[in-house]
Amino acid sequence: MRETASDSFSHGFLFDHGVYTSLDHPNGFSTFPNDINDKGDIVGWTMDYGIPLGFILKDGVFADYDVPGYEFGSMVSGVNSKGEVTGTLHSSGVDITGFVDDGRTLTVFKFPSSTITRPTGINDRGQVVGSYIVPGQSIIRGFIAE
Repeated sequence: MRETASDSFSHGFLFDHGVYTSLDHPNGFSTFPNDINDKGDIVGWTMDYGIPLGFILKDGVFADYDVPGYEFGSMVSGVNSKGEVTGTLHSSGVDITGFVDDGRTLTVFKFPSSTITRPTGINDRGQVVGSYIVPGQSIIRGFIAE
């Protein structure tokens, strides 16, 4: 869902029934769509002056996903048909935390003993999958959380 053009920026796109539609966040330098649900809601992130900024694209309108207290950005990586989203919040260069937002409650979580927790998808049962890294280990491990 992204391509790199001659302008050195990444441009997102939607490919639907043989038709390409460009997806460029209006305030970002590059657009990285990550997931789409059955309703056509698209989530991802853009670069906003060097800081990742999550977005939700619904009915053709980009809404930024920014959480106060996470000054190093956000990335939205998954959306289910209920509109629940998951992704990462960045509070420092090496502290990356996962989140789930159901539209009413933001739940922030980190896999035990990890410095990086990266959710990548959420299903309609609210189960989240992703990966994590424990300090001092160069192994990326997977998880499923409910």
